Amino acid sequence: MLRRRLLTVLLTLLVMTSALAHSTAGAGGPAHCQPDQPECSAGVQIPPVAPGPGTTPVGGNGQPSTPLPCTDQYKVLDPQPPAGYSWWQGKSPADYVMLMSLCPKAAVGPDGMWYNYVPVLKAQAPPPPSPAVLAQSALVTIHFPAPVQHFGPNPDRIAVNLPVWLSMTDPGAIAGTASAGGVSVQLSGRVSSVTWSVNEPGATPVTCTGVGSAPAAGADLSKPPCGFTFQLRSLPGRTGGAGTWTVTATAAWTVTWTSSTGASGTLSSQSTSDSTVYVGEYSTVILPGG
Repeated sequence: MLRRRLLTVLLTLLVMTSALAHSTAGAGGPAHCQPDQPECSAGVQIPPVAPGPGTTPVGGNGQPSTPLPCTDQYKVLDPQPPAGYSWWQGKSPADYVMLMSLCPKAAVGPDGMWYNYVPVLKAQAPPPPSPAVLAQSALVTIHFPAPVQHFGPNPDRIAVNLPVWLSMTDPGAIAGTASAGGVSVQLSGRVSSVTWSVNEPGATPVTCTGVGSAPAAGADLSKPPCGFTFQLRSLPGRTGGAGTWTVTATAAWTVTWTSSTGASGTLSSQSTSDSTVYVGEYSTVILPGG
């Protein structure tokens, strides 16, 4: 076993020494160099290099002096040179990777094939996404249902000067999730308030906390927790021939989010629906006699 390891080390040193004898300080992977291509790439930024044994690929100002015409066919040198080796040009193997290219004699002269090595900065992982931005992107994918409207105490007997109880079906919590770049967020939204608007002339929108409620048995019908009182009958002449008023309910959703990073926050959304109601009038009739 020891003899096999020693043989492997000797072969590796022999390959690297042979390659060095044919190299410039440069970049890596079999490449067919073309005179009309000024620089090489391998999915990463690879600086052009100056051909010729013993030259330095990057000048003192950090820019190449003479571009090496190569294609983009590169590969990672295996094995990588040890730390401190001259090919690294003082760079750390922890941050850089050594690439290798093989150039034909047509690009470099009559001597035949030669190798080119360049340390290239390793691809940096993109920073993780902002949890707040991720939560915002998840918010737009959530479907918030339109309010299902209810009118009490009797939707078929709505009349002027009598309070109407306003409520909507409670949809409960609406959830959503999103993940990217190792970060995940969870969202949960509920209706926090509802704004009721009526197209009766002069009517003022009513905003109520929560979804409202229908009147319970024995409740004082004159005092709804969320209500509206019509002042005008929905006559065809007032409603453009419809004979009904339009009621618009706009539900405001409060959406809380938490993330795998520990960050959290609150977002908002809304959903809307329309319905029509016929509004009549009760008349008092006094009958004579007992």
